[in-house]
Amino acid sequence: MKIEVCMGSSCHAKGASRVLDLLREVGISAEFKIIPHVIDYIHHHYHETNITNKDIAKKFNYHPYYLSQLIKKATGKTLHSYLLHYRIRVAKNYLLTTDWDIATVAWKSGFNSTAYFIKQFKLRIGQTPKQYQKKNANLVL
Repeated sequence: MKIEVCMGSSCHAKGASRVLDLLREVGISAEFKIIPHVIDYIHHHYHETNITNKDIAKKFNYHPYYLSQLIKKATGKTLHSYLLHYRIRVAKNYLLTTDWDIATVAWKSGFNSTAYFIKQFKLRIGQTPKQYQKKNANLVL
């Protein structure tokens, strides 16, 4: 079972709670109870450009590799991949709801390099942030 957590300030508490409920439903062991807390932490700290797997793992007293594997079992993504995935989701929202330039969107989404942001965005979305913004501009009312 893979878990997708919502985005937005109103979703943080509900998202973490829902993950825990889903884990209980499928009878996943106690070690997975940390997952909603880690996801919630990512949702609140994604914008910190210097955050690493090691930092997140240390916060929860886990080894980075072990925590990454727990997250992967629950979400289908490693810890680093989940963090990038969430940052890209945030960036997509910023691209459609603000008039910020690409460098600002990158920074506000937690990327400390505009070039790396563009590379990761294109890799995951299939188009550059500017292309995405132009193609989807009409979706915002």
